[in-house]
Amino acid sequence: MPASQRPAARLLALAAIALLLAACGGSPDTAETATNAAPASDGGSASSTTAPEQTSASSTDDATDASAQPSAADTGSGDAVEEYAVDGGYAFSALDQDMYCVLNPAEGGGGNVVAERLDISSGAGVHCVMASYAPADTTDSHDDGIAACLESSAQDGIGESSGGEPSLTADQVSYSGCRTDVTSFQDNPSAMREALGDVVALEPGQSISTDGYTCEAIGDSVQCTRADGRGWKVSTSTYEMIS
Repeated sequence: MPASQRPAARLLALAAIALLLAACGGSPDTAETATNAAPASDGGSASSTTAPEQTSASSTDDATDASAQPSAADTGSGDAVEEYAVDGGYAFSALDQDMYCVLNPAEGGGGNVVAERLDISSGAGVHCVMASYAPADTTDSHDDGIAACLESSAQDGIGESSGGEPSLTADQVSYSGCRTDVTSFQDNPSAMREALGDVVALEPGQSISTDGYTCEAIGDSVQCTRADGRGWKVSTSTYEMIS
């Protein structure tokens, strides 16, 4: 090769070597970068997808748990609370003091003072008396008190199913009552209301329960039932036997 062409040849050789080195050195870096970038991309995608799903599930579970739990008002409703406690049992007024009831958990277990004043039973169950009430339907087969009163009248020659004395016991569901005269409350409501001024009113929307008996004030009526669902719903002008 002529001497004048040698510098040019050397430059071309050096340029070729530089390109080869650059190509060999750049490929590993690029591959490494690509390899490292893939997990970062996958990890970022998993994080952005999984996190919202976990939050959503947690929110749903929390909402479900919250709806399943009774509110404070629900847990209080239906419980025989201390404000109604009287003489070992419970007593309440209703229908603007036109109705008084004792609710006793056991035979002779409570409410005796109120029951004595009202001239009604203080035995186990629910026993009420009303000042204003609808007359009893003596043909109502769902009223256990009618048959009992007829049997008693046949034996003793006394007793009449008049109404206004709804009661619930383990053996009997009755509205009619059985008596020969009006009760003390029916005879003088004003005096009895004054004497029983400390008895707490069962207001509409409130209920009280003990030993399978539940009474609830519903609008202008009071409904009381046993654990088997039998009972009655009464107002000052109507009544309904619940079977």
